[in-house]
Amino acid sequence: MKIANRDKVREVLTDLQIPALKKFGQNFLIDEQVASNIVSLLELKANESVVEIGPGLGALTHYIVNEGVNLKAVEIDRTLTEFLINTYESSENVEIINEDFLKLEFSNGKKVKVIGNLPYYITTPIMEKLIKNSDHITRLVVMVQSEVVKRFNAVANEAEYGALSVLLSLIGEGRGEFKVSNTNFFPRPNVASQIYVFDFNHNFSNDYIDELFRFVTALFTNKRKSIVKSLEIVLGNRRKAKNIIDKVNIESNLRAENIIPETYKQMFDLVLEEDLLKTVTYPRPKKRNKK
Repeated sequence: MKIANRDKVREVLTDLQIPALKKFGQNFLIDEQVASNIVSLLELKANESVVEIGPGLGALTHYIVNEGVNLKAVEIDRTLTEFLINTYESSENVEIINEDFLKLEFSNGKKVKVIGNLPYYITTPIMEKLIKNSDHITRLVVMVQSEVVKRFNAVANEAEYGALSVLLSLIGEGRGEFKVSNTNFFPRPNVASQIYVFDFNHNFSNDYIDELFRFVTALFTNKRKSIVKSLEIVLGNRRKAKNIIDKVNIESNLRAENIIPETYKQMFDLVLEEDLLKTVTYPRPKKRNKK
């Protein structure tokens, strides 16, 4: 069902007797052409599998379903979930799940493409979850705050450069696509949005990426300190930190924002090689349930 227009959204929200909930970051897309253009970036083929994050009233869902794919839509709002279930009850290849996406477990098996309009207040946790489960994902198409795309694409020595920038650079290739004005939403948000497309292309296990992400994040936590001092804090040992810095052949007075992604991977691989993960001072991931 086409629903991406202001009058239809107002009508449905009134019928459902619900306001747009700020706690869930709900801003509903009200432009059909924008919705169609976003879904087209997935480059879907029949029978592919798609996960949609926070479908809301189904602005994107309509165009995804029309592509003849297998869709799993994950919606945290119970009322909206019921609305979507009723709307797509006759669609055999559509599964609507009432769940917090951050708690969703990706099962082993078929690769998926992921799409969603990410609530601004939890964009980073969602991206972290996607990165740490990226051996299940081929392409990601998300709408985020325009400023966030700069963080995703940042390179060393840029102000926006951080752990997310590093990890994304190491596991695939992303690009910012078209911007979406705040006038294309109801209610209208205070910021402009932009579409971000990312193609995952790596051979790392999810466990490896999880550990690498935690390692890089820990180093950026102490970004005002020199890299050798940051690594000393992470490893709890000055000598071992200095040894790794020497092996990757960088100056010890550099800071986290000066170091390119490939060097972070080299440092992490040395930590693995020398069996130093068991001594790190940051929280390690819990063991994953195998499915």
